[in-house]
Amino acid sequence: ASAAGVGPARYFVSWFLGQKLDELFEALEAFMAREQLEPATTFFWVCDYVIRQGGVDQTVPELFTHVIRDIGRTLVFADPWDDPGPLRRAWCLWEILFGSEGALELILSTAQAARFRHALENDFQSIQTKICKVDLRNSDTRNPDDKRMIFEEVEKQIGMSELDARVHAQLRAWLARAARDELARLPAEERATSVLINQVAGLLYEQGELGEAEALYREAVEGCRAAFGSRDQGTLTCICNLGS
Repeated sequence: ASAAGVGPARYFVSWFLGQKLDELFEALEAFMAREQLEPATTFFWVCDYVIRQGGVDQTVPELFTHVIRDIGRTLVFADPWDDPGPLRRAWCLWEILFGSEGALELILSTAQAARFRHALENDFQSIQTKICKVDLRNSDTRNPDDKRMIFEEVEKQIGMSELDARVHAQLRAWLARAARDELARLPAEERATSVLINQVAGLLYEQGELGEAEALYREAVEGCRAAFGSRDQGTLTCICNLGS
């Protein structure tokens, strides 16, 4: 049987009850708009609409394992962006463990997206530290028995440290994609002389993407030289960055 608004999920959504549903929906709508997805045919697996946790359903980690692997893409609702709630919840980290085997990314509400853009331009050095401070051992659950069960399962599967490492790698990859997207939104006449182009190049450099970082640094040098001259402090800084 089928019903309107119901269909096979294309995306698994990782979130927790301390977050607000209206902001989650807003983040999902923004994601659909960015990916140019048709709302009538795009379906998300959101636990509160699919299962009852505990009770007769006997929710266990294995349930999420199969669901997440079959869906293949996981969206983590990052609210706030610099301390995402799901990264502090043991159930969510279990979900992210298996989501990290496919494509994993963070989704943001309108307000958090604005905060993230501001940080990219004004507090860039702290972004990687904030976004990658995951430590499963510090995560929690409402039910202490669930926490013990998840920790035991993680140790059997790959171990706590390996889970943290996988999540960190996925988050760094998301951060690079998000930073590129923000840079791409800038008007062409502003891009080469923006603060952001050097910040994104620096991020890619730190992540080992040297070819892409070099191309952005060269673009910044050429843009600043054309706009401000070769002896301008901003131009000289860009040259120094490229040389490094």
